[in-house]
Amino acid sequence: MPSSGIAGMGMQPLHQLPLVKLSSAVTEDMTTKPVPWIHQTDPDMTFVIDSMPGQDVETTAFLQSNRKMKIYRGRQLLEMLPIEEMCHASQMTEADARSRGRTLQHTDYPTAAIVKSPCVALRYCLEDGQIRRLQFKFATDNDFETVFTFLKSLHCPIASSIPKPPDVAAPRPQSALPNMQTSQVGTPHPSQHTRSMHLPPSFQSSSDAKVHGLPISQPMSRPTTAPSATSGSLEAIMPPRRTLPFIDRTTSNDTTNLSRMPAVHTGTPTPGSTTETQDRLAEHASKSPAERAAAMNRLIMAHIDNNDFVVFCQDYENAWRRIGL
Repeated sequence: MPSSGIAGMGMQPLHQLPLVKLSSAVTEDMTTKPVPWIHQTDPDMTFVIDSMPGQDVETTAFLQSNRKMKIYRGRQLLEMLPIEEMCHASQMTEADARSRGRTLQHTDYPTAAIVKSPCVALRYCLEDGQIRRLQFKFATDNDFETVFTFLKSLHCPIASSIPKPPDVAAPRPQSALPNMQTSQVGTPHPSQHTRSMHLPPSFQSSSDAKVHGLPISQPMSRPTTAPSATSGSLEAIMPPRRTLPFIDRTTSNDTTNLSRMPAVHTGTPTPGSTTETQDRLAEHASKSPAERAAAMNRLIMAHIDNNDFVVFCQDYENAWRRIGL
């Protein structure tokens, strides 16, 4: 190919940009793999776009603008493409396809471009049906944008090799979050330190933590019949003891005297103890309501300061709940 200088082109170039790398390849068709690329990285390569007078083959009229794309190495011309005519041919192909009700793919155009900063690649068909590929790597993003804008002005079919970012689901509004609060007394909750380690800041429910794939500490549920407080904490939560009008002042408040408490047996009851218990229950039931109430008052006030007695009363109440009375 004959050499010529950039300054001797006859017209001032529209764009003259330094080129970092030029790659070229020719394949039989679009499916040939791998593509046999040939790379050139000469430091004095230049990418030039200029406008030269041209002639329309169909009308034999001279065109006012016939922009071409040229690659120089020093003063030697390496490549020259009638890029405006090539893009015009792609437009005609698309118009013909639309008239037939067809939709073209990117590979159906005779000339098309693929862009990814800082590279621009061109693919076009040769006269013998083979596919020619050129790829230009520019020094800066600004140079890339210049060539990209130029190709768009020619309506060149352009595809981007930048992958589309994945769709990110929008966060659910707080009003749509399920209410995970509970009013059960005595149900343990995870500490604030555990929440901050396992839950994202904007979500505080265990259902959203599962959506994000984050572990969450689930407290073990406790039976509803379990006492809500231990004997050691009863004194802190119970109100001060009041002097009731039915207190028997002669009754001793000795916390160690549990003689009036019903005996609790953990082993298998003997026939004699069962009979004695039944007799005591029958004796208590035969009394009048006032007498039974007075007896219960004396029993309660005699052992009200005994934590073990309080635990016994709680278990006694839970026992009634278990049998549904």
